[in-house]
Amino acid sequence: MSTFLINFLLGACRHRHQSRPFTLDRQTYKVCLDCGKEIGYSLESMAPLRSEEQRELKKMERSKNVRRKGIA
Repeated sequence: MSTFLINFLLGACRHRHQSRPFTLDRQTYKVCLDCGKEIGYSLESMAPLRSEEQRELKKMERSKNVRRKGIA
């Protein structure tokens, strides 16, 4: 069985094989080449974002989207 299928079925990917960092729409991330998960990345520290940092970034992104739509 392929590694992708095993990781998908078990949800046990360790994200060892990652792409180079990409920046799209002011968000920098790497992609796991085994499972496809986007992993937040900091260009300042040249390291993956911690879980807390990723959650804060998503909150900020959602609040910006709400303001753009004129809801808030």
